[in-house]
Amino acid sequence: MYAPQTHNYAETSDYNQMKVYYYHVERDFFTDKIAWLDQNDKIDRVIVDAEKTAQEIDAVFTKIYGQARTMMYSI
Repeated sequence: MYAPQTHNYAETSDYNQMKVYYYHVERDFFTDKIAWLDQNDKIDRVIVDAEKTAQEIDAVFTKIYGQARTMMYSI
């Protein structure tokens, strides 16, 4: 028998321990939740631990999208 999920993550302490990023893959910039919900472009939602430093978050994005793309846009 199907049982729908009843846990509300918005009201738990787990939800407050996350950072959510919306990344436009094709244009290489961060955007907002509305653009992600619109689904007209290739926008990824990346969720990371809120306790991570900026360097650790950068490492997550490098692991997902690769170093070459990041370096290409920094020139």
